[in-house]
Amino acid sequence: MKNGRTMSKDLNLCTKTMADIYVRQGYFQKAIEIYRHLLQIEPHRRDIKDALQAAENQAMKNCAVKSDDLLPLFAEWFDLVRKYNDLQKLKRCLKKY
Repeated sequence: MKNGRTMSKDLNLCTKTMADIYVRQGYFQKAIEIYRHLLQIEPHRRDIKDALQAAENQAMKNCAVKSDDLLPLFAEWFDLVRKYNDLQKLKRCLKKY
């Protein structure tokens, strides 16, 4: 937000329509924050409860990482750790001479 304003300070200006737009644009966390704020004001609103649930579900689907995606990253990480350890051993050996 502009001028260092945070989302929580602007929640009083937010509407369900704004949250719906955030969902359509893929900004699920912003939408969830707005829906929760609106439910504090109007806890009886079933449409907002349903929209919140849908946004939370979509956010979870987008955050889910497949194990197949992680395998190459872990392999690269292990290789880098091994290389780092080898380099440290080499440095210790060179200090002796």
